Amino acid sequence: MANYGGRNGAATYNGQSIGELISWEFSYEGELIEDTVKGDSLRTYVPDLPTGRCTLVAFLDRASTGQDAMMDDVEAGLNNTARAVVLTVASGKTFSFSAYVTGYVTGSPEGGERDRVTFTLALTTAVTPAWA
Repeated sequence: MANYGGRNGAATYNGQSIGELISWEFSYEGELIEDTVKGDSLRTYVPDLPTGRCTLVAFLDRASTGQDAMMDDVEAGLNNTARAVVLTVASGKTFSFSAYVTGYVTGSPEGGERDRVTFTLALTTAVTPAWA
């Protein structure tokens, strides 16, 4: 199981920017399934489909094409269609994966002037980290 999280950064959804991130976190795990052939002396395994979730918190910006696409997918009932997601953190590290949006919530918990949007996503692939 892998867990990552942090503050600030940027992300794209299906190649479109989702605006300024306030925080992000994801966790995923992948099981191994035994596929040993009867009679083999050594056990062998193959990876199962990864499962996980991701939460992205950003300042609400309906002019952001990525945020708009994420909201549109949920509102159109396409919240089971996987899209490419790339998360870039301040250190230059990126996390790439496919996921679909399971929902979103808007509102500012501090009652401030800038609303926030929290997206929840279900991962459909393993997360691939890379360093710039």
